[in-house]
Amino acid sequence: MKILITGGGTAGHVNPAISIANEFKRRNKKNIIKYVGLKKGIECEIAKKEGYEFLGIEASGIQSRKIISLIKTIFKVLLGIVQSFIIVIKEKPDIVIGTGGYVSFPLVYIAQLLGTRTYVHEQNAFPGRTNLKLFVKVNKFFVSHKDTKKIDLSLEKVVYSGNPIKKEFTTMDREKSRKKLECKDEVLNVISLGGSGGARKVNDLMLEIIKSFSGNENVRITHITGRSYYERFKKIMLSENLKFEKNIEILPYTYELPYYFNAYDLVISRAGAGAISELEACGIPAIIIPSPNVKDNHQEFNANSLKEKGSAIVILEKDMVYVNIINMIKNFSIDRTSINKYKSAKIEDVNAAKVIVDTILNDR
Repeated sequence: MKILITGGGTAGHVNPAISIANEFKRRNKKNIIKYVGLKKGIECEIAKKEGYEFLGIEASGIQSRKIISLIKTIFKVLLGIVQSFIIVIKEKPDIVIGTGGYVSFPLVYIAQLLGTRTYVHEQNAFPGRTNLKLFVKVNKFFVSHKDTKKIDLSLEKVVYSGNPIKKEFTTMDREKSRKKLECKDEVLNVISLGGSGGARKVNDLMLEIIKSFSGNENVRITHITGRSYYERFKKIMLSENLKFEKNIEILPYTYELPYYFNAYDLVISRAGAGAISELEACGIPAIIIPSPNVKDNHQEFNANSLKEKGSAIVILEKDMVYVNIINMIKNFSIDRTSINKYKSAKIEDVNAAKVIVDTILNDR
């Protein structure tokens, strides 16, 4: 079977696509799978790292209402549609799969026009514009939430699958992960995520946290800034004479998040659908700060799903007080039993990719 898969812009769109691709590959090594996306997007790097051939196209979302910006956007969209047409004609895929982000629209749209079977996966409870546009003609529409909004869930083509994540999140052993990352039992290990692109408010918070705990032998912090914020973050640290102490680790991005989530004691994160699914799978306590800058405020909705299970503290950005969060971490480091109440059991049977692949293979 020849499969084209697309999705990008953030790791939250890319990682589910990779999980689906890996499941197809696991079923049959003869399956030919190619990834389509932006050459400069995070999807290019991740897909190539996972061993998939990458086909680059142009695409753009609406960045500004100014005339020049709109003209550039229209040009990129049209160019992406032409490039996608050429790719579908040349590759002759049996199926095309999209996982969201504006880059997925041209390929799935053209595949639909040419009569190729198409499948879309939606990570959020409130579907994005791209996936909603593709919904009408898609063969199957996979959702991560049983209460997904804006679509008719009673339709036969709507399938609840959950959100595909790397299998390592559920299969890795905690003790082996802690040994690999050299975690000490007497140290509170904290990992913070600025998002694959880099969230300014989270990064600002982490600067204050690093100031408070730099050199503290009882707290270890690994901060993932996001690629676009990494250099700026380092410059700010240097300008404020913050030393890179042994207990502080700053990274732009990591492919070893399953190790960190299985080994560490606390996560500080936004509430993207991917992060929430990974946190649920690992059962690690979390401080969640939903982004208010998203359509339909879906991150707050995502965050509350963890809060209701008792495995997360949710702090709205408008209510965020640095010193309060710093004090939480101090208390957790002093009284480890206080953080244990936020732990939840690891979910052993998380296999959304299997549900998706089974459904597609039976949909002929």
